[in-house]
Amino acid sequence: MARMTMEQIEMEPLSVVLKTLGSAEGSMPRFWYDDVNHKNKDGTMAVAFPRHRKPDVVEGDRLVIYLSGWQKVVGIMDVETDPKNDGGKRFSERWPWLVTCSPVLLVLDAKRAPHVTECGVRTLSVRSQSHIFLTTEQYRQSVAALASAAAYNGEVYVPAYAPPPAV
Repeated sequence: MARMTMEQIEMEPLSVVLKTLGSAEGSMPRFWYDDVNHKNKDGTMAVAFPRHRKPDVVEGDRLVIYLSGWQKVVGIMDVETDPKNDGGKRFSERWPWLVTCSPVLLVLDAKRAPHVTECGVRTLSVRSQSHIFLTTEQYRQSVAALASAAAYNGEVYVPAYAPPPAV
């Protein structure tokens, strides 16, 4: 994986989607990225969408990851594959559509992540939604809030995507 600069992270992708992880049946753990159900062996992450229709995300889109039980935005990921229906083998019949994503900017501890309202998104707009499309301004606010949280916490969450060191 090549390193990304903040300028590359801030570049506008095809579409930006706020994607909810967790549901009424179960919230994601505080250290959400350690959830083995979502992680692939190569460091990418499988993200599931509900069965009612094929999700309207495609390779090249960007996901802003929202943890429903926490009401926190915890990451930005690049969508690497178009949605594929696995028949619910990986998660459940309710969540058969999968995309593979690569991390761009993450806050691994949900407790330290920005609240969804810091990204210009009202909590009611994501209630009972698997995903919603974000505006350019909401995406920029998400990048700023996540970068600020990562910097404030003094942690390097995704070294492969950190800006290269100054020489």
